[in-house]
Amino acid sequence: MRHRELLTAAAALRPPGESAQREFSAVRERVGDELALRLRRREDIARLIGGDNHRLMEHNIHNMLRFMERIFARPDAGLFVSTAAWSLQAQSAQGFRREYWSLHFGLLADILRETLSTRTLFETRPFLTFLSRNLRALGDPANTAGRHRAAG
Repeated sequence: MRHRELLTAAAALRPPGESAQREFSAVRERVGDELALRLRRREDIARLIGGDNHRLMEHNIHNMLRFMERIFARPDAGLFVSTAAWSLQAQSAQGFRREYWSLHFGLLADILRETLSTRTLFETRPFLTFLSRNLRALGDPANTAGRHRAAG
C-alpha cells in the first residue's frame, strides 16, 4: 500500500464517540501496563525488541496508547499515518522486529477485548486494525519518508 492509499484508508476511519473515548481514556494506563507485562513475560522478547530495550518498549506502549487517545479525540489522517510510520521506523532502527509488532497488536486486541465494553471495542478497534494490517507499508520508508510531520 502506498502513502496516498494509507492516507485514504486512515481518513475513512470513523472516530469513536465521546463515551467510547472516555472509556478508553479511563483504562488506557492499565491496558498499557498489562500489555507491557504480557510482553515482558515472553521468553523471546529480547530477540523481538533487539536486546535490552525493555524500558523503551514500555515507554513506547504508553506513548502509543496516549497517541491513540489523542487521535480518537481529534482525528487527523495525515498525523495518524505519519506518526505511526515514524514510530515503527524509529523502533525498527532500535532493533524492534516486525514480528514484535504483530505480537504487540495481537496482545493489545486481546487485552482490549477483556477490558472494554463491546460498543467501545467496536468503535476503537478499526484504528488498531488499520495499524496491524498496514505494518509492512507503515514500516517502509519509501512509502512515508518526508511526507508529513510526525507528532512530537
